[in-house]
Amino acid sequence: MPPPGSLELGLVGVLRHRPRSTALALYLVVAFLWFALPLLLESGPHYLGHGVDPQIFIWSFAWWPHAIGHGLNPFVTTLQWAPTGVNLTWATTVPGLAVPFTPLTLLAGPVVSYDTAVVLMPALGAWTAFLLCRHLTRRFWPSLVSGYLFGFSGYELGQITGHLHMTSIAALPLVALVLVRFVDGTLSRVGFVWRLGLLLAWQLLLSTEVTFTLALALILGLPLTYLLAPSVRPRLRELVVPLAEAALIAAVLTSPFLIYLVKGRGTAAVGVSPVYLGDLLNLLVPTNQEFLGIHAGSVANRFPGNDAERDLYLGPFILLIVLLYGIRARATQAARVLFAFAGLGLLLALGQSLVIDGHSTVDLPWRLVYDRGVIENVIPSRLFLFPSLAVAVMVALWTASTRGRWLPVVLPALAVLSLAPNLHASSYTTAYRVPAFFTDSRYAACVAPGSTVLPLPIAYAGDSDLWQVDTHFRWKLAGGYLGAPPKALQSPAATAAVTGSEPIPAGKSRLLARYIAAKGVSTVVLDPRAKADFAAALDSLATPHAVGGVVVYRFGSSAPAGCPTA
Repeated sequence: MPPPGSLELGLVGVLRHRPRSTALALYLVVAFLWFALPLLLESGPHYLGHGVDPQIFIWSFAWWPHAIGHGLNPFVTTLQWAPTGVNLTWATTVPGLAVPFTPLTLLAGPVVSYDTAVVLMPALGAWTAFLLCRHLTRRFWPSLVSGYLFGFSGYELGQITGHLHMTSIAALPLVALVLVRFVDGTLSRVGFVWRLGLLLAWQLLLSTEVTFTLALALILGLPLTYLLAPSVRPRLRELVVPLAEAALIAAVLTSPFLIYLVKGRGTAAVGVSPVYLGDLLNLLVPTNQEFLGIHAGSVANRFPGNDAERDLYLGPFILLIVLLYGIRARATQAARVLFAFAGLGLLLALGQSLVIDGHSTVDLPWRLVYDRGVIENVIPSRLFLFPSLAVAVMVALWTASTRGRWLPVVLPALAVLSLAPNLHASSYTTAYRVPAFFTDSRYAACVAPGSTVLPLPIAYAGDSDLWQVDTHFRWKLAGGYLGAPPKALQSPAATAAVTGSEPIPAGKSRLLARYIAAKGVSTVVLDPRAKADFAAALDSLATPHAVGGVVVYRFGSSAPAGCPTA
């Protein structure tokens, strides 16, 4: 046996010898308690998130293993919006997660795989922010708190309701970390180049939007640092070529994806609504997504957009810490850079106009960008992701340098509590139902493999992504939901009327008939819950058959042999 005292026992020993794994374990436990446990306690099938947006990712987690396993091109498909098809590099199909999660998807299904990824992303984002802050402070507890403030931020609590591509942010603190380490001399040029190249490649395969805004943050942030931090200017000058080399490595590693991304430009209708702006009051007032927002909903509901895009919340305790840090460290180069970066990010996140408590006041610089269509596909409020990281670093630096018994403990603890999610918010889980028609082998003969099916409701109002996943991609869909319908399907009127998810009354059955003929649809599958919206128009075109929990209409051929009907 080891002699007494030779082993360090207890929490102190664990933290001293395994701080990184301890931090990751703690974040995973918190993520499980906040998001996975409530999901597991739900009765009936549910997935994490609100509405139909999560179905894009569930479909994607099924698509990538299917495409690779069957030798299909994973970057384009005609299985949705057939026969036109979709360029998937312009949809949020997250191959950077879907491919690594393939074993879990094959074992437990895409819903479980997606839910697991949703739970993991805040924890991983918190952990990588912890790594950054610990490098800067050399302290465990301040870094642990700041990691939480980034990984479980107001931004993340909003985006987790259905935007997995936007919550996949773990690479961003690592990008900051390799930059800091190169500048402070603890990372060689070679180490910097390959690390940054891999991080950029992974981030591109997670989200083209976050990758674009990361590039924007680097383009604005590095010159800002050069201006405000004279002591690091020599290292920043040495950074130019390694940055280009890292970008080249990322481009080579993701070249197939980039080729289709360039080829698909102009095919996707991904323009952003002008309502998704940040509200300045949101910095202080929580939304329905935070526990403290339970009684602030009447105010938060006046903010632009919806709770998923009301991403600016920090709360009074984080703002107080930032203020105290600014007072103490105002003369330091680090403070100047952090405040300038956070302030510029906030200015961009506010969007085209300064909105306070839902009231638009004066135009902001983003107006010049937006009106010229330069960055028309970026939602301004999402840019607060970058100030959130800067603020987390400020909290770590202040906490690590503050002496006292209660102030450096109580304020960070209150800051963490202020970001506790509102688990009663209906947007964290969504119940779903997949009729037996898509899951029971008795109905496999009802639609021939490779046929084109029109699912109704289409797109935003339906569950067609889940339907197709549960048929193992046996049919093509003359519809679907991977975002907005492709531009080619938004005109003429006969097409736009069907793809727009609006009800089609009996008087417009001719538009529906034209779409069915133009797309080679052999079968229309109607969700019974939407009968009032579509049944009258469909009944004038074909005979309805109740089959396996749906209503089926056949065009161009008789019913396949062996298909049971109610």
